[in-house]
Amino acid sequence: AVVGIALTVVLLAFAARRTHFLISLAGSGKPAYGRLKGVPKRVEAEAFEVLGQRKLLKWTIPGIAHVFSFWGFLVLGLTILECYGALFVEDYGVPIVGSWAVVGFAEDLFALLVLVGIIMFGLIRAKNDPSKDGRSSRFFGSHTKGAWLILFMIFNVVWTLFLYRGAQAALGNLPFENGAFVSDWVGSWMSGLSESTLVAVETIGIWLQILVILSFLLIVLNSKHLHIGAAPVNVYTSRRPNALGPLLPIYYKGEPVNFEDPPDDASFGKGHIADFTWKNYVDFMACTECGRCQSQCPAWNTGKPLSPKLMIMNLRDTMFTQAPYLMAANGGHPGLGEMHEEALASVSAEVRGEVERFRFRQHCSAGRECEVGFHGWYFRGVLAGLAVLPLFGRKNALAVVVGGFFGPIRGKASNAIPAIRGILSVPASHLATVTRWTPSAFATDCCVPRDFRADLARAGVMRGPCSQSLRLRF
Repeated sequence: AVVGIALTVVLLAFAARRTHFLISLAGSGKPAYGRLKGVPKRVEAEAFEVLGQRKLLKWTIPGIAHVFSFWGFLVLGLTILECYGALFVEDYGVPIVGSWAVVGFAEDLFALLVLVGIIMFGLIRAKNDPSKDGRSSRFFGSHTKGAWLILFMIFNVVWTLFLYRGAQAALGNLPFENGAFVSDWVGSWMSGLSESTLVAVETIGIWLQILVILSFLLIVLNSKHLHIGAAPVNVYTSRRPNALGPLLPIYYKGEPVNFEDPPDDASFGKGHIADFTWKNYVDFMACTECGRCQSQCPAWNTGKPLSPKLMIMNLRDTMFTQAPYLMAANGGHPGLGEMHEEALASVSAEVRGEVERFRFRQHCSAGRECEVGFHGWYFRGVLAGLAVLPLFGRKNALAVVVGGFFGPIRGKASNAIPAIRGILSVPASHLATVTRWTPSAFATDCCVPRDFRADLARAGVMRGPCSQSLRLRF
């Protein structure tokens, strides 16, 4: 018991320190308005998207693997309680349900399903190996070594669990009389060992289980798998009821900016990592680098340097690099090229250099396909064509419609029509208000033909290069 408690105290101290840092960093962002309103809809989203894994199951095979892993760890939470209880009581069971056969069966079943899940994940990663497939792999640019480390740690959680439970079964200390079929099977293999040996195996197995679980927690808190904790917050605070509706207004001093008569000192868009809101910071932490958005991005699939995944990863890395400044400024960064002088003076020279050099440079076509996948592309293309017809004539409108139809064919037709991908990417809801757009509300540049770009500029839709007109919206 002493060894187990000592391991817990030391490792949890590191975990608590990291958790405090992450919460403080997330809280240092600019205000995000309306992200906590409509509680019933948000609770429903947690039920369907987090517990039900609805969005992940849109990609069937990876979704099933994730369901196995996610629900496996929820159920295996009971085994953590049993593990710590066994430090003090040899046949400890969770109160009330601790001796139910169905609980023992569920724990062993989901432990097996977790193993199946990590095997599926391993095969998916081997099939989509970026070192072999290059940028056609959705894992291109992701931290693949970290992903393999996580799979290895999950495997360690499972085998150490069955190691000490098998010894408990052989000793007769398992809290379940029946039901824990894998633990009983492992125990049958240990039945020839002496009692003292079984006690030693059980004790070492419990220590290893605690060490692996807490080490796994530390790895999660210091890696991209931080999404395990950040994703539920990301879902709860997402846009409701329609996350893919019209873009939200820009706020200035708590009020939406009126672009007919904007304040002279209002800041439009994002020019520095400190301009982002706390919700944006949570979004960055929630990215798991799966590359689904990258695989659907029109710019990426037509050979452009933009990847929504890599953009979020870069923003996340910048956020962590400049964390001392962000937390010192605590949302007080003035923007418009200026810095929070007191916060800047409080950080190291290395951090100060990072803070002062950061600039955005992206090639986003505002397609939002990274959000919706290819569902609804044709319908959106038709609407886009109808919307631009009065402004730009039949030729360009027809190109939008045709592009909207062929857009989902990644790497084939999409590469043959790169010139129209940018404009076909514009959501119809944006095109409906095309004559009211402001320079900061729309960015294309990378995919729009030069002559069409000139038409857009004359219509007041786009002025200047993408780096000037880009507006990151979350």
